[in-house]
Amino acid sequence: MESQEFEAIVREYRPRLTRYVAGLVGDPGHAEDVTQEALARVHRGLPALQAPEARTTWIFRIASNVAFDHLKSRAAREASRTASLDADADGPGSSDVPDDERTAEGRLEQSEMAACLQRYIHRLSPPLRASLLLRDMEGLSEQAAAEALGCSVAAVKVRTHRARRALRAMLQAECSFYDDARGVFRCDPGDSRREPPARGEPGR
Repeated sequence: MESQEFEAIVREYRPRLTRYVAGLVGDPGHAEDVTQEALARVHRGLPALQAPEARTTWIFRIASNVAFDHLKSRAAREASRTASLDADADGPGSSDVPDDERTAEGRLEQSEMAACLQRYIHRLSPPLRASLLLRDMEGLSEQAAAEALGCSVAAVKVRTHRARRALRAMLQAECSFYDDARGVFRCDPGDSRREPPARGEPGR
């Protein structure tokens, strides 16, 4: 019975966990590893789950913990690598460092706008990013997001507000919005110097 329950969880939650974790960690390959580890912990902890109605928040809390652990570990590795490069100016260059900005596009696959938004979401700090993703992308309530992140509802409110405000500011400063030739609402990121095309006019 437990095996069947876990299989049902994988079918229901794996796509959501993959999307959420990818939004947090950036790199698709790392996101897959983190999702696998999160599901493994879910499987191990399933017999101890006392409240089935809290399953969603419990699963997302596990995924959040694994993702944050990964980010801390990655930050430590990158700090170590930077120190090593600083100590040896003739050593290998930094071209092999994963470019989160470049790989951020496409984390969310619902639309081209989602891909554009994801580019900027990755500039937010992990706590702000997690609150925004859980509330606005995964549709969790403030209470559920707080339980998933192990913080207060007030903290989720503040983080989500700050994340939305920061995201809005980045979009206004760096994105030009327009309807393309197909009538699809799009944006051109990273070109704040030019005037945005009029609505209905395709971008150059």
